[in-house]
Amino acid sequence: MLARIFAIAWNGIYRTYTDRVAVIYMFLAPIAISTIIGLAFGTQDNDVNLPDAEIKVVNLDEGYITRDGRQVNLGQQNYVDVLVNSPPEGLEDLISASLEDDPQNAREMVDNGEIRAALIIPPDFSASVNDPTQKGEVELYYNPRQEVSATVIIAIVEQLTNSVNMGQVAQDVYVGETGYFIQRGAATNTANKIGEAANAALSRLYQGEIDTGITLSQVNVEGEKKEFDALRYFAPSMAIFFMTFAMAAGTREILEEQRNWTMQRILTTPTPRWVYMLGKLLGTYGAGLIQMLILLVVTPVIALLLGREGSLWGNNYIGLTLITLAVVAAGTGLGLLIAAISKDVSQADTISSAVLILLGLLGGTFVPIEVDFVNIISNLSLNKWGINAFNDLANNGASLGDILPNAMILLGMAAVYFLIALWRFSWKAEV
Repeated sequence: MLARIFAIAWNGIYRTYTDRVAVIYMFLAPIAISTIIGLAFGTQDNDVNLPDAEIKVVNLDEGYITRDGRQVNLGQQNYVDVLVNSPPEGLEDLISASLEDDPQNAREMVDNGEIRAALIIPPDFSASVNDPTQKGEVELYYNPRQEVSATVIIAIVEQLTNSVNMGQVAQDVYVGETGYFIQRGAATNTANKIGEAANAALSRLYQGEIDTGITLSQVNVEGEKKEFDALRYFAPSMAIFFMTFAMAAGTREILEEQRNWTMQRILTTPTPRWVYMLGKLLGTYGAGLIQMLILLVVTPVIALLLGREGSLWGNNYIGLTLITLAVVAAGTGLGLLIAAISKDVSQADTISSAVLILLGLLGGTFVPIEVDFVNIISNLSLNKWGINAFNDLANNGASLGDILPNAMILLGMAAVYFLIALWRFSWKAEV
């Protein structure tokens, strides 16, 4: 029986890969689309001109007067002096900061793309920081579309803000309202008590029980920005999409052989129906697996030729193997189901085109799905589970356990599709 199963399977694989039209459809179409996407997104100049990260500093801080009569302006000394007047060595290579008087004008300059960000310090900033009952706040208004510049500016401003906060916390711990060292350490005049007081203070600081004096309000003028690598996304999505069509075409041969009475003649020999079906299934599965494996090898080569760096599919080869096996199994089962519910070849072509395109759309083949309602329905699409798993492996360094649920769902789909198709064929076939 095994020999007959493998003979039927090999015949299916041989017929598939000796069909020039099928080979073009299975390989050239997804490779061509991946290449076009690579040319569009993969050859951009990765060099960044960091001095273009221009920021306007609007210091409206009015300062405050200390007990000994000194005028202190925290906005001036912690932000303006560091960013504009006397930037540390190397900082001027990252950003170009200058003063601006009008906060609204600074925001408009960001909106118009004239500058990358605006740091706005309010009039009561110093007074709020000095008042233990209040918090100071500075506003960073930026455009996330300028990804590198925005990241650099945010990191620098956050570092400056954290430095001010640490100074205020240290002052609060030693002599401020919390008074740990005075109350628990100095009052007892023992070194041990002072150490215990320090540990208690730091513990409360780490747990967030001691408030920081300044918060950084980041205003993203374009909304949330998500990193998106088009080539990494569309390489697996196109591979899965065209694989499902190839699987549908492969299982459609059952209908062709039924129409030509080839299947009936085979079943008149000592070949049970399940042997014939399993052979066709393995043949289609093998053809799809070869297709996916070739695309897994060819698309990274194209990416390298286009100047892309990094792995296109990720480095978890066990995970890639598991998802590839599972997604091809689901695609094969779906193709077999379409053939089983179709009356003839023409109807199978119509149903497969409609179903596979619809599942491709729902599964995010052409554009990522972000609408909640559609995202729920897309759980029915094998494309979604395969694309998500491949993207997690490539972009997020997913482990085998992370993509195991995707693989189990795909294998579950394959089992359900196959059982329904086998049941349909069991009484549909005419011998």
